[in-house]
Amino acid sequence: MLAFEVLTGARPFLGGDEVALRRQHQQDPPPQLPAGVPAAVGRLVLRLLAKDPAARPQDARAVVETLDAAIRRLSAQQEALREAAFAAQQRRSREDAVGAALAAKQAATEEQITQALADLHAVLEEAADQAREALPEAELTKQGLSWEMRWERRRIVVDVWTQSTPRLEVPGDDPLLIAGVVAAGPNDTDPYANIVCETKDGRLSWSMLRFRASALTSRYEYGPRDRPHGFAWHVFAAQRPFMVRPMMHVWHMDREPLTSEAVVDLLREAISRT
Repeated sequence: MLAFEVLTGARPFLGGDEVALRRQHQQDPPPQLPAGVPAAVGRLVLRLLAKDPAARPQDARAVVETLDAAIRRLSAQQEALREAAFAAQQRRSREDAVGAALAAKQAATEEQITQALADLHAVLEEAADQAREALPEAELTKQGLSWEMRWERRRIVVDVWTQSTPRLEVPGDDPLLIAGVVAAGPNDTDPYANIVCETKDGRLSWSMLRFRASALTSRYEYGPRDRPHGFAWHVFAAQRPFMVRPMMHVWHMDREPLTSEAVVDLLREAISRT
């Protein structure tokens, strides 16, 4: 940091506050050094600013040795070699910063997914408690990312699409984190509804989506016309853009918060169907 400031008159990272400054140190590439900085010195400064501590010089002696070597007069060919190495290290510094930013984003996403799944499990456990108050025989079981709520031979299965299926490729303006389905059986059999966890104002929010045929549609191939329904994985993936950007479509989408009461009502619907 001192070397960069001596050479440029400014610190590489300024930050608006402590959090921003820490993020810049961990993820952002340092600014370009002035053109007049000797290549050997520039490479040393970039190495000292490496995101990975193991990539930096091992001690102060190594820094002094590098500086001593830098002030020795070299041939034009050697100077050109130094310049090429300096340019390569600048590229690597930018690549390392991009990698650090991607790793931080991935870690944040995985943390959000863990939180979202814990929230979903809490909702389903509360729904099971409510169901057992009316039907003592009602059961809730969990296997992996699949929950089954059963009463006698009737059941609903809640599957989350994060590991058993490919992740959705969503555009940058789509708030979707993870999605899933509530169905009459495993493998998206007879989907009753879809569930989505989205980020809103920095918080996670679970919703239940149900679809029904538009009154203006003569042909409808996405589900039964006589009742609300959900989509299996491949249909949901294809139809997701229409959910994010509402427009005239062959189906109409109803959205409500995913609550324990909503889950109990889906169990009631499963029991009522013949």
